[in-house]
Amino acid sequence: RDRAVAALEKAVEFGGNAVVFNDLDKLYEENGVPPAKRLTLMDAHQKVMDRDDVIAREINLDIVAGKADAAIQLLQSRFFRSWEGGGSFSLGDSWINANLVRGHQHMRNKQYAQALADYQAAMKIPDNLQEAAGNVSGRRSEICFWIGGAYQAMGDSKSAERFWTDASGASALQPAAARRGGGGTTGQFRGRGNVGGLGAGVHVEQATLYYQGLALQKLGQADRAVAIFQQLINAGEKVLGGALDVGGAASASVPFAQRAQIADAHYLVGIGELGLNHADKAREEFSLALKASPDHYAATMALAELAPDARP
Repeated sequence: RDRAVAALEKAVEFGGNAVVFNDLDKLYEENGVPPAKRLTLMDAHQKVMDRDDVIAREINLDIVAGKADAAIQLLQSRFFRSWEGGGSFSLGDSWINANLVRGHQHMRNKQYAQALADYQAAMKIPDNLQEAAGNVSGRRSEICFWIGGAYQAMGDSKSAERFWTDASGASALQPAAARRGGGGTTGQFRGRGNVGGLGAGVHVEQATLYYQGLALQKLGQADRAVAIFQQLINAGEKVLGGALDVGGAASASVPFAQRAQIADAHYLVGIGELGLNHADKAREEFSLALKASPDHYAATMALAELAPDARP
């Protein structure tokens, strides 16, 4: 592996190409290289970033860095195809995440109308992404929750309640994995290696329940929400209990797929604790998720929300 990285880095010195950068970034991801370093390398070689797969990686790194405008510009720049051998990039998730990040930035700046527009845009996947959009049906609760929050901030409580009602019961009270027979919140996690270009924490399916719980809180159904948050904690702890080496999750000796699973599990425990208003426990779990997978989008965003002045 070290020799492979060295060879690809040498290729970069001679200019590289899209395949070189895609393969190198895969190895960097598996080795836990900080996302900022990975993005800096891509930014310095934009002339050769001309393939869907490596652009999909750059988009996700931009989102983790909080560069929502740059990510959206890239997402709108070409027609992405899920071609044979290229995998499914799930750029629908990337579109949702980029617009949610930009919406959150507008909310922090009290630009509520702009935030609402961003959240509404997250609901509409552009035509140029359709072939590589992936299955984003499980994200409706999350988007509706944030739309409700924007309406609340604008003083429109009736619209806010309508969207929170949608968020609290969108689809079934089970994530997509459970409906496919994948075990849902109590079974095995979907390894992100099954979806090419789907970065760490870009879409944690089981987190759907968290936003349903938050919506139930807004609707005054606290008991139901507490049960959901505890369910998330139990699901994450079950996975962590079966891990070989939780404490050394970031170690290169732990297989990449297992570290990815560990990161998602810590994230689920974290959002469960956050839902129960245990901020310190949540912060600790999100930090452990990032120790296992430094580019974990969802954990990065969650930590940023706990410390609004910290840049993601």
